[in-house]
Amino acid sequence: MCKDVLHDLLVDLPKCEHHIHIEGSLAPELLFRLAAQNDIPLPADRDPAFAGVEALYERYRNFTSLDDFLHYYFIGFSAFGLSVDEWRGIATGAVEGSWCSAARKEELVKEVEAVVARHRGLLATTTAA
Repeated sequence: MCKDVLHDLLVDLPKCEHHIHIEGSLAPELLFRLAAQNDIPLPADRDPAFAGVEALYERYRNFTSLDDFLHYYFIGFSAFGLSVDEWRGIATGAVEGSWCSAARKEELVKEVEAVVARHRGLLATTTAA
C-alpha cells in the first residue's frame, strides 16, 4: 500500500474512471455467489485467496502486476453466464462498490464477445441435445 505523504490527499481527490471492464470489478461476495449458482468450482484447494470473501478482498488489495490481476480476472470471468440478472448485479456492484475511491463518473465496458464465445460451445451442446 502507498505510504507516500500525499496518499490521503490523493485518495480524497475526485476521480473519473474512464474505462472499467465490469468483469474486472467483480466483488468477492458476488463472485462466490455466482460461482455457486452456476456450479463453477473455484480453486480454493490451490489458492488460499479463495478460502473466503475476506481472503479474496485481501488478495485484490495486493496485485503485483497486470498478469497477477489477469489471473484473478479470468477466474472471476468464468463464474458468470449470460443471464441479464447476473450482468445487472455485476454492473450494480461495479458502480456501488467502486474500486476507484471518490469516483464521480465511470464508463462501464462489457466483454460481450468473450462471454458469448465462452458459452457458444455450451449453447451448441444444449441445442443439439
